[in-house]
Amino acid sequence: MEKKLDMNCCAEAEKRECLETVRQIAYAYEVVRREGILAAEFIIPEIEDAFLSEALGLITDALGYETICKAMEKKLSEGNYSGKELIKKMIILEGIPWIIEGYDPHKAAIAISHRLGADLSAAVTETILDEIRHTDENIVKIKEEWKKRYKFEDIGREGEA
Repeated sequence: MEKKLDMNCCAEAEKRECLETVRQIAYAYEVVRREGILAAEFIIPEIEDAFLSEALGLITDALGYETICKAMEKKLSEGNYSGKELIKKMIILEGIPWIIEGYDPHKAAIAISHRLGADLSAAVTETILDEIRHTDENIVKIKEEWKKRYKFEDIGREGEA
């Protein structure tokens, strides 16, 4: 059940604050794209938004896309969100298939821009692409943590060193 979202429910400045949520989704997307679904487990503590953290937890539990979306939509409908907080939650719902299915970042930007309005379309695209470019350092940290936890010599996806 999708909540009705009035795009005029918050000011331009509040919509811009939602770009941090977009950045966190882009980060999760890039980590999962490069290292696989289970790598999301290592970034959950870094994610500020509890709703997104919960979604990532469900993703790492290898639940199907529909199950995850239904669970998160239920949580959204049970909450009393409005304004900027509601927009953030709707952006996260848009981001779930992007993370799981590895959709093209430009398609994700279009879907997310729909939630923030056309005037922020360029900022959304820039935020997504910038985060994807800057994820390398965090990937190294994730690999180190994974090696410690699981005692792997290397965790490359295709056996690369």
